[in-house]
Amino acid sequence: MTDSDTINSPADKRKLDISDPERLRYLGFDVGPSEIGELFKTKDEERKYVDHVIDKRDHNDVLRDTSNFREERISATERYIVFGASLMIMISLFLPFTPWVSGYVQTETEVTLTDVPAPADITADITTDGQPVADVSAGAADATGEADTTVTPDAAGASGDAVDAVDATEGDETVASPTDASQTNDAIPSAAALTRQGVVGFQDLQVSRKKTKIVRTPYSWSGVQILASLGSTGSKIFSSGVILIVSGILFLVYMLLSLAIPGYIGYCVMTIKGHPDEVALKLKSILKLAWIPVLVWAAILFLSVIGADYGFDTTDALVQVGESYGISAFLGLLGVGFYLSLAGFVLAGSKSVEI
Repeated sequence: MTDSDTINSPADKRKLDISDPERLRYLGFDVGPSEIGELFKTKDEERKYVDHVIDKRDHNDVLRDTSNFREERISATERYIVFGASLMIMISLFLPFTPWVSGYVQTETEVTLTDVPAPADITADITTDGQPVADVSAGAADATGEADTTVTPDAAGASGDAVDAVDATEGDETVASPTDASQTNDAIPSAAALTRQGVVGFQDLQVSRKKTKIVRTPYSWSGVQILASLGSTGSKIFSSGVILIVSGILFLVYMLLSLAIPGYIGYCVMTIKGHPDEVALKLKSILKLAWIPVLVWAAILFLSVIGADYGFDTTDALVQVGESYGISAFLGLLGVGFYLSLAGFVLAGSKSVEI
């Protein structure tokens, strides 16, 4: 059984649901003839259809009105999209908020922070046997009854008592503490010892600490600003190695193409008229030009993979520049404006493949 027999079987004919606008789209009328009924509803409709067929034959038009070959290869909507992409590429060169190159300069400075702690905060941290020094010293004074014993060297020698003299003076007096184990605790530091260690008399004590402060200053350049700075920035790039020189030239070519090619594509897309097939073929060849800047960018990317050393000092340069030129430096320096232009070229070039 052939396919035609299957289609024309009575069971399949009963399943056909042909709407009224579709009844004139069949090449033959053997598809469900018992269900279609009369082909034309009126004699006037039949006469108009016959006249239309005769007129097409006179103009050597052999395609049906609903043939897919009559559809435009590039519609009006697609033309506006390509025109918008071309306009976006050109505008991105001039707008300040669509930079082609961006980055930041990082500076580090040391900041000295000075703190003056309260006396209570320091004495609270100096303890003996779990108690603050001031409290322990007061307790020892009460037990011995000889707190803050002040003697002169002559008196100490005359009495014959064992005295541990401390090298700390207050005016003309020497501060000493008794050494009798039954009267005092050797673990308690004397006031003079604390003074010598910088604990007592800390009203003028200051604590200084240094902190590194990092400041990042952003910078960005539009396409036009890059062209204007060729005298300063370009001299540094063109004084470096071959890789950087070629990359700089290619990047300049890319920027110039971003003005010429989108302008030409946008003009042709909106002005070319004629037969749909002829228009499509012309636009196909024109839209192929969009791949040229993409290839230029690919060449720069390849050179960045090879890498090179800079011929200038990069100390005060952008952080993205790095110590040597490579793919990270190239991609890191590119701004949103450049990527917008690249996306526009890819969109236009993709349409040339689709046509």
